[in-house]
Amino acid sequence: MNFESVSIKSETQHNLKKLLDMVHPDDSLLLLMYGSPDPDAIASAMALREIIRRKKGLTKCVFAATEPFRRQQNKELAQAMRLTIRLLNQVDLSDYRLIALVDAQPSFFGNQFQSTKPAIVFDHHPRQGDWSAELTDIRPQYGALSSIFTEYLLNARVRIPRSLHTALLYGIKTDTDNFDRETIAEDIRAYMYHARRANMRLIKRIELNQTPLSYLKYFDHAFHHMKHYRGRRVGFLGHVESSDVCVQVADFYLRMILKSPWMF
Repeated sequence: MNFESVSIKSETQHNLKKLLDMVHPDDSLLLLMYGSPDPDAIASAMALREIIRRKKGLTKCVFAATEPFRRQQNKELAQAMRLTIRLLNQVDLSDYRLIALVDAQPSFFGNQFQSTKPAIVFDHHPRQGDWSAELTDIRPQYGALSSIFTEYLLNARVRIPRSLHTALLYGIKTDTDNFDRETIAEDIRAYMYHARRANMRLIKRIELNQTPLSYLKYFDHAFHHMKHYRGRRVGFLGHVESSDVCVQVADFYLRMILKSPWMF
């Protein structure tokens, strides 16, 4: 099997034509993500913007999400890509002729869509709820939406900037957890395609720079207050500035315990 050749599905070809027929020349577009923006959603939104901008043109395009960044590396990625991602409550939906949900579905948003409905929905999670959109592409068998958008970019014959190669590779890398989660050959092919063109040094820098200085006090607190309880290590951090603090502290000490249990 050739993992360096990205195959383009007929579904991609059909939906790309439909997408380009929907978009007006120099249109206005809102790219909307659900929750705190993660690399797969960010990269996919960038890819959709690139396709529409190159094929039809955009006079106005805004990235938005329902929650601010939680993880430092996701914030670092957006900064490296020179993206501003606004909060949904700061955006007037009526300002945009097209609303595209990326890595999300209308049912995720509750009743936040009233008179203005999303026209475009791209996701790789199982379909949830009763809703409709003019263009829908949901493929839960894929490990990352970035893999699907790789097909769209190649089918559209859009030149992919190095920054977008980098974002898409990182999106696949994180959403498949370095292929530890369930994936398919298309995810591997897309990853291999971008790996030859992405800025790997930037990805390494982002991955290494995931802990803000303000988090260090929590690592220290956990080390000095960790308790043994029924064969487990338990620590209470108290009030934290972000839920990501708990994830990072737990991951760090779990690795330490597995490597050097005698230290704890």
